[in-house]
Amino acid sequence: MTVQGWFTRCALSKQAARMARRGRLRCTLRRWSSAVRTAAAAAEQAELKAQATRQKMQVDSLRAWHSAAVLRVHRRWAEDQIAARARVAQLHAVMHHWHTALHVS
Repeated sequence: MTVQGWFTRCALSKQAARMARRGRLRCTLRRWSSAVRTAAAAAEQAELKAQATRQKMQVDSLRAWHSAAVLRVHRRWAEDQIAARARVAQLHAVMHHWHTALHVS
């Protein structure tokens, strides 16, 4: 129900008619209007806070993904370094073997 509809329904009630006779309807409507504005502002603040929380979660998720990707790249690099050093060591062993074989014969 819209605010205007709510006020209209309220204005048509018996209580509103009684208040109008006593001259209090305008003050009550002003108070109700203020309460509605306050509630709307609180709802807007809650929505902004929820939006900020969602954005923070997205940033945290992106950071976690990036950290995992960096770790994967570093692990692959380290594995490649180990494999390259193993190949170099194997090549040195073969060269040493042939070097000593040539000198012995």
